[in-house]
Amino acid sequence: MFGIEAIKSLAPAWLQGRVTGATGDVVRCIALFELRKVNTVFGTIRNCVQQNKLLHWVSLDDSDDGWPSDPAVKRHLVKVDASSGLSDPKVIKRLEAALRECAP
Repeated sequence: MFGIEAIKSLAPAWLQGRVTGATGDVVRCIALFELRKVNTVFGTIRNCVQQNKLLHWVSLDDSDDGWPSDPAVKRHLVKVDASSGLSDPKVIKRLEAALRECAP
């Protein structure tokens, strides 16, 4: 809704340089008043990772829709509360740990 640059500008300075993009849409407007779910959250993330040939990545999201229970995959997700986002110190710690684990 706001665009990736606007979202990046809201992130802490240490994170801004590591934000490289956003995934596609989970829901699309098919007609004026009809929304249709076309993928899961994980499906759009998986597509983005594959299309961009990402080796080291972390997803920051408020949904775990479609994520497999496999810990090797789930370690890439840092789930946040939509209302508090990165203002929650626990989330910052989980994000830092995920970045250390999943990114060089």
